[in-house]
Amino acid sequence: MTAPSVVAKWSSWSPRLLSVLRIVAAFLFMQFGTAKIFAFPAAIMPGGGTAPIMSLPGIAGTLETFGGLFLLVGLFTRPVAFVLAGEMHLALSLRRRAGALEPGCQARHLNRSTARSSRARSPTPCGCSPGPPCCRT
Repeated sequence: MTAPSVVAKWSSWSPRLLSVLRIVAAFLFMQFGTAKIFAFPAAIMPGGGTAPIMSLPGIAGTLETFGGLFLLVGLFTRPVAFVLAGEMHLALSLRRRAGALEPGCQARHLNRSTARSSRARSPTPCGCSPGPPCCRT
């Protein structure tokens, strides 16, 4: 198989693979959003409860749940992705300010998949600096 035919084959698969990435990211957003506001599939808030809707985790959970639903269906994907990227930037900057210097494992795995899809190179296989053992491959 020659190099131009390989590039042509992968170029033809690009829309399908980007759709798979969009759907997986949407499911991750919906999973963590529903865990914050409905405690489903598992409670992740301290004490095992749900977050009040007008609190910071409640607003984040609402954005993640309904933004993930819009991404999953494919409605308003660019504006929704922009809003969710801003929400994730705010969450990570608040978390780093609180003293936790490394993002969680879920963010690492999502970053790893998006970095691979955009052909980014990283010094580590995980796509970020070495962190907890659960994220090392």
